[in-house]
Amino acid sequence: MSIEWVDWGDAAAWAAFGVALVAAFFSGRSVAEAKKARIAGERSAAAAEDSAREAKRSADAGEVSAQAAVRSADAAEKAHQLAEQQYLDSLPPPVAWEIRQVRKSTYQLINIGAATATGVSIDPDSVRIGRQFPTNATVHGNGGYVEFLMFGSMQAQIPTEIEVTWDGPESPAVVPVQKF
Repeated sequence: MSIEWVDWGDAAAWAAFGVALVAAFFSGRSVAEAKKARIAGERSAAAAEDSAREAKRSADAGEVSAQAAVRSADAAEKAHQLAEQQYLDSLPPPVAWEIRQVRKSTYQLINIGAATATGVSIDPDSVRIGRQFPTNATVHGNGGYVEFLMFGSMQAQIPTEIEVTWDGPESPAVVPVQKF
């Protein structure tokens, strides 16, 4: 049986037309897929830019935090040094003196420091109105004392301060006299 009504010249054209339709269909799908890929790429690029911005912000915040930590550590060190100095300042000095009148003519040279002082002396020639001044005495710290006498008169007043020497410092301490 032969098909006479089909013109084979037209069949090739129709086949070409069918292939063209299939190619157009797949081309359209490729274009759609390419568009989806382009959109996904743009979104990915935008996400990468956002991520980079966030990373920079995070790095900047980390730097600020590190600077704040350094400032905090410096402040803590200064506070520690201040507290240590205040503690040292609150301690009594190794040797410190007070002179107090305890009775009419009796005075005490009191070591208000923490350490014992040796070689403690008051030069009697510098005061001239007393007796029993300490000479090469040992006076314990934290309130240890030696007593001596001073007599005031109209011609010779009790001094307002007396020089005290002891082993250690090269120059004498000038100690105020506390009267009652």
